[in-house]
Amino acid sequence: MTLDDFCADLKNYFIVDVDKDIHLNIYTIANGTITLDFLDENQYFRICGSKFNDGVYKYDNKLELTDETFNGAIWAMSVPPAFLDAVNDAKVYLTAHPNAVAMQSESFGGYSYTRMNSGNSSGFWYLPSTIADRLNRYRRIRII
Repeated sequence: MTLDDFCADLKNYFIVDVDKDIHLNIYTIANGTITLDFLDENQYFRICGSKFNDGVYKYDNKLELTDETFNGAIWAMSVPPAFLDAVNDAKVYLTAHPNAVAMQSESFGGYSYTRMNSGNSSGFWYLPSTIADRLNRYRRIRII
């Protein structure tokens, strides 16, 4: 899962001020990078309305975007370090347990079972509660 996946699941892209943090414009990505004077180095941002690059990125010298010009939005994100730590822990867990998302297990009273996930569950049921609780504290009712 990507950082964008976690933000989408939580309906939270860490926008502080909608009027100041969402920038609508025509943007050009050239040589895999984009120049954004309203972002600080290492700040996270979201691209919306692009044909090839929609998603969440870190504004650093490692950007590897697909060249294009698009009329869309760039969201300047204010992502808390504690959230990034929880996402990193979730990624480590999911790497060590690759079937966690596909399988759902339950045990009680000496009985346990595992079944395929139906895809109807919400939240981070496939993560240990110590990680899921840290992520769920950032959950919003709707985006923005």
